[in-house]
Amino acid sequence: MLYITIAMLKKYLRKNIDLIVLILVGGLIYAAGWQAEVFGFVQRGILATGLLDAQVEKVDSVQKANLNFQIYDVEGQMIHAESLRGKTVFINFWATWCPPCLAEMPGIEKLYEQMKDDEDVVFLMISVDENREKGPMHSADKPKISCVYWLQKEPKEDIL
Repeated sequence: MLYITIAMLKKYLRKNIDLIVLILVGGLIYAAGWQAEVFGFVQRGILATGLLDAQVEKVDSVQKANLNFQIYDVEGQMIHAESLRGKTVFINFWATWCPPCLAEMPGIEKLYEQMKDDEDVVFLMISVDENREKGPMHSADKPKISCVYWLQKEPKEDIL
């Protein structure tokens, strides 16, 4: 038979306190729904170290962009991408539940603030959030982006 005494239990807990604290903190993060924010914060810290800088390859030829699509602004007004021809377009597909998206957002917001007055530069922050009421325009703890668009006028309804 297996007998566990209180002294044995105390010794086990003291020996593994770091693991217990890690499990409790992880459980709290999960229960509170903070996974995207916490992982985004960690990724932003890692990116700030410069250890994971992206490598840029030189391109010999440039293909013309296919601008045969439309997007919708926060008021539901359609914008034809063709109207952006000749401009420099920064396109980012993102969501409020995506940790890498949240990690890169402060840098994108900073770039947007620097470039927003240039009429030849357009930022298309295309949200893939299905629930727009929880999206970037309505959430107090999410990044405030002033150039958010959607690929559809209204969110898709579940068919099931």
